[in-house]
Amino acid sequence: MIVEILLADSLRSACSSPLLSQASDYALKPNVILLVLLDGTARLLDLDGHFCAISATGALILTETLKLGSTTAVNRLVSEYGVQLSQAQEDVERFLKSLETRGVIYSSEGSVPQNKHIISDLSLLLTPMLQCIGTLPLSLKRQAWLILALAYLSTRLFGWSRTITAWKTHRHEVSTHESQQEIDSIVKAVDLAVREAAAHHLLNVECKERALCSWWMAKEAGIPARLTLGVAFFPLTSHCWCEVNSDILADEPERSESCTQFLTYT
Repeated sequence: MIVEILLADSLRSACSSPLLSQASDYALKPNVILLVLLDGTARLLDLDGHFCAISATGALILTETLKLGSTTAVNRLVSEYGVQLSQAQEDVERFLKSLETRGVIYSSEGSVPQNKHIISDLSLLLTPMLQCIGTLPLSLKRQAWLILALAYLSTRLFGWSRTITAWKTHRHEVSTHESQQEIDSIVKAVDLAVREAAAHHLLNVECKERALCSWWMAKEAGIPARLTLGVAFFPLTSHCWCEVNSDILADEPERSESCTQFLTYT
């Protein structure tokens, strides 16, 4: 159903338009993903919690702008819809400004959005904090409680991208498990610990926190887990979950089954 995915941190300047030469003048803000669907419409997902649907015309304007610049988007409207150049320029400018106001794109004339004050530097503390938790002599449930709290705070203070970068930096032990039975036992123990810790947690931990916690704890135990992001289109919702082989940890399988996967971390 998804035919194209554009990520904020992976966009690069493309070739110039054959009609008018102009570099891309807008980019997706950090943590924002654009999904283009088979019917030509698109979905904008802000991994920090906001998302919206875009019409086929809006999707055309945005994808052309992100790849080649707003001038190319204007040329496409003129050639495909037969509108006057002045009208196309007005429509494109109004649409892009509305997305900029919503905080999902930014103009390249300004600087790349940064977290306020020293927040971005503080994200460097996440890795040693994770290392510290991993060495504490705690039960799995208490460890899960701490990891859930750290996941809650890090996603809200630093955003999804910085959180994932910091959590992936932490080095986990290499798996030494010899039997599938041993692996299954560890997976069940992690699943139970995260579920119980989340059920009685002081913070409002949701799917992102549960998935991050399960992912980290499984990998800390030497289990190759995957952290997956997905989206359901009707109604438009996003979901995050952790899986080991075919097992979904600390979440109901029905929720992930109803979603289309678009991003996976290992």
